[in-house]
Amino acid sequence: MSYMKKISSYWFTKFGLEQLSVFYGYLKKSGWRRSVFSHKPVDQVGEPIPWYCYAAIYFLDQRLNQIDKCDIRVFEFGSGNSTLWWSKYASSVISVEDNNEWYSYVLKHKPMNVTYKFAEGEHDYLESLLSEKSNFSFIVVDGTYREACVTEAVKKLTDDGVLIIDNSDWDSLQETLIQLEQNGFRRIEFYSLGPVNGHPWGTSILYRDNNILKL
Repeated sequence: MSYMKKISSYWFTKFGLEQLSVFYGYLKKSGWRRSVFSHKPVDQVGEPIPWYCYAAIYFLDQRLNQIDKCDIRVFEFGSGNSTLWWSKYASSVISVEDNNEWYSYVLKHKPMNVTYKFAEGEHDYLESLLSEKSNFSFIVVDGTYREACVTEAVKKLTDDGVLIIDNSDWDSLQETLIQLEQNGFRRIEFYSLGPVNGHPWGTSILYRDNNILKL
């Protein structure tokens, strides 16, 4: 059975025929169908978007459009189309990658305001952030060594900085998320379908008082 047929069967059992037709309209409008066929997170017209769940992408897009680009500095653990997407909103983006395939892909499309690093091993991966002299208004954890990345990311956020953790529904991240909330962070967890995948997942935004998103 093809990937698309498997997904159709899965969602048909949840919605039924009438609701499924509406749902397919949403899939087309969101760009999900195009992302499946290209196996890259893209929107309806093929523009790059993050591999976060759609609810988080829409929320961030609305908020980021209200912030002066000069005020936004981003660090990403894990790169991809998210790097290209963030470059539209930020004055500068620094991304670290340890996957050769993704590194080669992003390197070919890298905008001028993106600094791109390749790191092998956990020490170099984490040091790519810790070696930076300045702090960041957004730090994204969407690569490897996620628990360790979250621990180090907190040290490099600006006072109004925001932490974004993708796949925040993973069991392995629950203790880390609880610790963040115990240390003064508040969390919005978005859970929805997203690009490429045929199932929903979680993306969390963690913030403190007087944050850049004005939450």
